[in-house]
Amino acid sequence: MDLAQLAADLRTAYATSASAGQDLLHPLFADVVVLQHHPETAPGDGRRNGPELAALQRQEVEMLAAAAPDYRQDDVIVAVVDDSVDVRLTMRGTLADGTAMEVPVRLVYGFTADRITSMDAHLGGIAEDQRSTLETTLGGLATSIRPD
Repeated sequence: MDLAQLAADLRTAYATSASAGQDLLHPLFADVVVLQHHPETAPGDGRRNGPELAALQRQEVEMLAAAAPDYRQDDVIVAVVDDSVDVRLTMRGTLADGTAMEVPVRLVYGFTADRITSMDAHLGGIAEDQRSTLETTLGGLATSIRPD
């Protein structure tokens, strides 16, 4: 797989919509993906069913978009580092109560034989009230939210 081309395609996709980048990545998830949150582990970390993890990511974006109609992913930077694609972005939006959300995210997708076999998730610079808002918005999916 040409990771440099994938990175270029991801930059274009994320410029279109939050879900467009996922549409490129999700078909590449292996049957098993090792998920790791940093610096703290989350209850869902470890070996995960790849297609289910991809669906969970999609559900998270849909829930955020429902909670913040102006939800978007800005400041997208995509780089290739060895056998990984490193995606950095900022989730932004305004919740119904007027609360502004601004959360920097870094996702590192590790590739083996043209498939995503690992995903390292970093959620950084998030204030406690923002984390609480995200946990409330995402409900049971919030087990993956940990400050960096």
